[in-house]
Amino acid sequence: MTSTPSFGPNHAVATYRDVLLSYYPREVTIEALAAIHAAHVALRAEHAGGTVTLGVIGSGIALPRPEVRTFAARIGREASSTIRGECIVLRGHPFWVGMARSALRTIEILSSSWHPRQVFSELEPAAEWVLARSAHAEADRVALLADANELVREWHARSFA
Repeated sequence: MTSTPSFGPNHAVATYRDVLLSYYPREVTIEALAAIHAAHVALRAEHAGGTVTLGVIGSGIALPRPEVRTFAARIGREASSTIRGECIVLRGHPFWVGMARSALRTIEILSSSWHPRQVFSELEPAAEWVLARSAHAEADRVALLADANELVREWHARSFA
């Protein structure tokens, strides 16, 4: 990882070059979104050419409440002009994944942002998609995958789990 990871009860965040890595293990909250947004603002200051985001959503978590979706849309609008791509990994039961995709689509519509987006069910193709949009396309996919998996593993190793 190119940054020191940050952890909270409902999130983990770190960076890999110009990629913001985030994990929402239990619930997407305004507090978690605000912490991840702050990390993204700092990353954007370091990468004038733009950033890419790679978020992993915990399987089966509750859909975000309306005020959380509204907050997510607002920060999405603020960041859209500097995002080269936004990627989310949803793992879990197909019914839950379908519901989660609908919630994400609602946030996308509310944000009125037009940067590229993609949702995957596995981390490996997501990492390829992310690096293709990164200013560091030559970066090591294996290293990005290792950092993303380590972020998730480390969150679970802490007392939050």
